[in-house]
Amino acid sequence: MSFLYGKIFQKKQTNKDRMPLVKIIEYFPETQNYYSFLEDQCQQGYKQMIISSRMMISLLEKYFEQNADIVEILFMEDDEELTQMVEKLLTKLKASRDEHVFERIIQRLKHFCNEECIEIQEIKIKYKSSVITIKSNGIVMINEKSYLQEKNDIESKILNVLDAV
Repeated sequence: MSFLYGKIFQKKQTNKDRMPLVKIIEYFPETQNYYSFLEDQCQQGYKQMIISSRMMISLLEKYFEQNADIVEILFMEDDEELTQMVEKLLTKLKASRDEHVFERIIQRLKHFCNEECIEIQEIKIKYKSSVITIKSNGIVMINEKSYLQEKNDIESKILNVLDAV
């Protein structure tokens, strides 16, 4: 399965009452210099968007509500006990889709994730026929076949998360 990469950016709207524009811009790590890419987007008025752990948790909740499988949750720090506990719960969740198991995962994540921290490094989700990875630095990886559709869906979900804040 081949993947396309994108980077999540935010752009302030000129009308003060409007939500900022959230846009995933395609990025080619094999051929593009990352920092030149960021500079080009900055010159066009975009700002990098960091996906905080609070936002990651909200995205997990939104995807779970839509029957997505949570495949993996990676953390910034290498905490073997936490990683094993979450992996066990994810295995149970995959086998049963039990909302109580999902809620235990979310509660555990909320326990150590405050408002703007980035303790969750990345999440990986299987949604419909897509595999989606969202990283805290705003990089997304989406399988090539469904890139455009899922890119738009992620942008919408992030706007909903921002609106809820």
